[in-house]
Amino acid sequence: MQQHDPQFAAEVSDRLAYIDKFESGFEYADAMVHGNLKYVSGHIQECLVSIQARLQWGCDKYECSDHERLSAEQNCEVVIAADEYYRKSVSEPPGSKASWNARDQHMTTSMLRIQAHLDDPKMIVWAHNSHVCDATATDRGGASFESNETWNLGQMTRATFGADKTWIIGQYTFDGHVTAAKDWGGAHSARALRPALEGSYEEQMHALARAAGGDRYWFVTDDSVGKTERAAGAGSAELAALVSGASRLQRWVGVSYKPETERQSHYGELMLPRCYDQVVFIDRTSALRPVDSGGGHAAGAASCKRLLKEYKRIVRKPPPGIEAHPLEENILEWHFLLRCEQEPYAGGEYHGLLEFPPEYPMRPPAFKMLTPSGRFHCGVRLCMSMSDYHPESWNPSWSVETLLVGLQSFMYETGDAERAAGSCSASSAEREQLAAASQSFNSRNEICRELFGGGGATAVEGAGEEEEEETTESACRFCFGTEGHLVSPCACQGTNEWVHFECLRKWQKSVLDTQPTHPKYQTDIDRVCNVCLEPFTGEGIPPSRHDQIVSYASAELAAMVQPGNLLVSSRDSSREKLELLAKHPEVKERLAWWMKSCFLMISVSRDAGDRGGHMIGVCMSLPVDGPPNDAERSVRKRREWSSKAKGKPYTLAHWDGGPMNREAPLAVVHDPTGAVASANPRLCAVAPCWVVDKFDAVEAAVLQSGASLIINVVWGVGSWGMTQVLAETAPK
Repeated sequence: MQQHDPQFAAEVSDRLAYIDKFESGFEYADAMVHGNLKYVSGHIQECLVSIQARLQWGCDKYECSDHERLSAEQNCEVVIAADEYYRKSVSEPPGSKASWNARDQHMTTSMLRIQAHLDDPKMIVWAHNSHVCDATATDRGGASFESNETWNLGQMTRATFGADKTWIIGQYTFDGHVTAAKDWGGAHSARALRPALEGSYEEQMHALARAAGGDRYWFVTDDSVGKTERAAGAGSAELAALVSGASRLQRWVGVSYKPETERQSHYGELMLPRCYDQVVFIDRTSALRPVDSGGGHAAGAASCKRLLKEYKRIVRKPPPGIEAHPLEENILEWHFLLRCEQEPYAGGEYHGLLEFPPEYPMRPPAFKMLTPSGRFHCGVRLCMSMSDYHPESWNPSWSVETLLVGLQSFMYETGDAERAAGSCSASSAEREQLAAASQSFNSRNEICRELFGGGGATAVEGAGEEEEEETTESACRFCFGTEGHLVSPCACQGTNEWVHFECLRKWQKSVLDTQPTHPKYQTDIDRVCNVCLEPFTGEGIPPSRHDQIVSYASAELAAMVQPGNLLVSSRDSSREKLELLAKHPEVKERLAWWMKSCFLMISVSRDAGDRGGHMIGVCMSLPVDGPPNDAERSVRKRREWSSKAKGKPYTLAHWDGGPMNREAPLAVVHDPTGAVASANPRLCAVAPCWVVDKFDAVEAAVLQSGASLIINVVWGVGSWGMTQVLAETAPK
């Protein structure tokens, strides 16, 4: 709307600004039903409807695609449907199905809207079984929409589009893990799924899988399909009984999972052949995980706004020899053409790609060249100080123009620059030949022809329109905006002088999130401007790294960094390192301590200034036969260790404990009776029942106590700053 009707966009933004003060939909609904918005709730509904009507009636005057028109209308409908859903969630009495029905009705009307805007679309809907199954075949639904019964998407899709044009696929599993919260609204995690109840559909499908000697199969539920053709991976006779008309229990696990009340909370009756057209069964499932964020994700509001402004600038005044356009469907993907005049690239036209992250301008883009040049490999990320290879040197005030001028300069460099990742070292003659062939090569690329073949058609409609000359008004060097609270945090002048306080804090937080947790590999880019190289002053000074990490981790988690507690490598972390070892066995020595590790904290010092203190821990997760070679090199002493426990009441166990202090091993004894600590009160005791000290002192106390114990000889310790520990364990 900002592009096609800025006046209407500003009006809508102003009329809906009240929504932003609410933390959640339920808080909004409570204010509507019981709170201060109760007396204007009718007016708000009228406001939403009027916005929608004006949008629908006015869209014809906009020169936009059907997809854009659908997107605008659908986003407006989402606001209206959310208002209805959350209000009903708060206002309806217990047992009412109204909020559920409103949600699934919104899904169905969205499909109708797609059908109305697009020419004969084919739609694939991915949703939970409870939404896509036909509710009329369950104990939760009814035969019609006329009473307060549970409707759902599968039922309404069949009724609206016809059963002959609808194909419903149900997905089942027997056990494994599921991503869910303990309670509605709580934090989600991978939770162990109990084996399905006896007699349920899942249990019967599990039995079929075992009988067939497999762990996954699919089948259709229509009796008209030949019994021998209906399934892949399971016997047809057993399936015939499974898809008979009798109802059985089946499990629903959605947002939350309550294994302690699983029968009551997650099971219901249904008739499988009436619910689904096809069933996919996987015997043991793994929990869903978020996909990696990247250039394919939608741009955030800040990145979209910034990139639109940059595009308007670069269209109005392109830098010499450079042309650049974002894709119409994805503003995070920019294509550029470098037209070179210097040898050996003279006459060459080099097509490349900038892939911006959704967090831009707080994080740098990736550079790729797509035209052979002899200087860069094609389709490979380039290592530059301005690229995503080096987030530690990134400056959010750098623009697309800055990046491409820098790339152009980097292209002409030789020597060490040619050894950077993504670079190559062809001869001058080869580069001249590639320059001569570059236009012919580019003509075979559809995107290059579309964006640059006709004199540089603009990819984002409206961005190249005539505008008034830019004013000299102070603007934020990060978001390019002029409104809001601007500060001058360093010695920069001109266009780099001003920045929004909020943008600066967001940038400083981004630095904290992206830098390594180890102090050795951190930079001071969040405290020192990387343009004027002067420290930020006044409001620009960020809180200390330790204070920021504690605020993310919570004071409760910070208080847990105490002797006697454990620091444990997560399962996912250990698996990642094991996978890395399989690919790169040469790094095994550096990673061995951190796999499946469990460190007992034995010492915490809190006098290390801004770092928050120091922590030492011992680990007994990596057993060894004796002293590691890099810890004790003397053959004589190694022989002494092998015979040290002979004739004595204790047993020795050796452990490779960590990378620090490996020459002086620690002795660790589990002392539940307190006899060892009593024998020598000067030993280091770690609650609740550990004794950790030098070997000779611990051995003497064990012998004096007369107890038959295991003395664990730990060669090395783990050592961290407390801020580093909190940064590793704090939720992102």
